[in-house]
Amino acid sequence: MVLHTGDIEKTDSRSCLSIDQSGLDIIPDVHADIDRLTNTLSCLGYRQTQQSWVHPEGRIAAFLGDFIDMGKHNAAVISLVRAMESCGHAIAVMGNHELNALLYHERGENSERIADGFMRAHSAKNTDQHRTFLDEFPVGSSRTREVLEWFLTLPVFLDLPGTRLVHAYWNSACIGTIRRRNADGRVQRSDLQELAFEHQASPLRLPYCRC
Repeated sequence: MVLHTGDIEKTDSRSCLSIDQSGLDIIPDVHADIDRLTNTLSCLGYRQTQQSWVHPEGRIAAFLGDFIDMGKHNAAVISLVRAMESCGHAIAVMGNHELNALLYHERGENSERIADGFMRAHSAKNTDQHRTFLDEFPVGSSRTREVLEWFLTLPVFLDLPGTRLVHAYWNSACIGTIRRRNADGRVQRSDLQELAFEHQASPLRLPYCRC
């Protein structure tokens, strides 16, 4: 089974799909909307405990990335997802907004040839897209660096028995390249500069970018 954001049913403005046969509940594109996230978890039968949200039947939330930007509660969403993950009640993959954040905050060259010293140009367009995250996680702060390190722990894909999870679409060529380079499916910090130019000649492409 291949599941991605296009497969998720929308119900009462909450995106959720319950997968009985695998015990996974697929949740995409939270985009810093803590109310939508908690409503989705409640809709799926999860209950909040002191440690994290938990399903009484032991089901697992599978997040498809894009935790940040757009909404105003980036920190709250990240904290909730991380708590569920650390307690074993969730798994997660990286979305393009997490990758964009890594590039925006990482020193290096960008494909727009803007000499601002960052791998994702701090242009008006890019900054506006990232604004709500920046309001809570400014460039260079220790809190920001810690969250960016967590982003790097998120695999680009998960190939589970009977289920494949990825943010956008399962592109075998892209995923094969990532597997050969990083068997755990995670982006390494050393990959970031290459990924900043991935629309050009880089062989390292992510499944949510055209190969």
